[in-house]
Amino acid sequence: MHFKKTFRDNGIKIVVPEEIIRNFINDKITNELEYGIIKDSTKQKNIKIIKELKEREKVEGIILGCTELPLLLKDVEFSLNVYDTMEIHVNSILSNIINLKA
Repeated sequence: MHFKKTFRDNGIKIVVPEEIIRNFINDKITNELEYGIIKDSTKQKNIKIIKELKEREKVEGIILGCTELPLLLKDVEFSLNVYDTMEIHVNSILSNIINLKA
């Protein structure tokens, strides 16, 4: 994976959840979140997954790499950095637009 190498080359270790966890998250995204269904059980399971990664892998941040995940986790306070890729992209686009106008 190209992204892993880029991060590794900059001293950042990427931790990817196990396949069974990735499958669970993908299932909830495609069968719930994409339809606007936000279940507390799904939210709690995702929080548990993040907390377990923090504890077991000593992660310092979590990447919400799907536009639907912030809908589920927007009001959760984690004691680690949370990177919302949709927010990052929107801010980058707006910054570029503003710079073009300047």
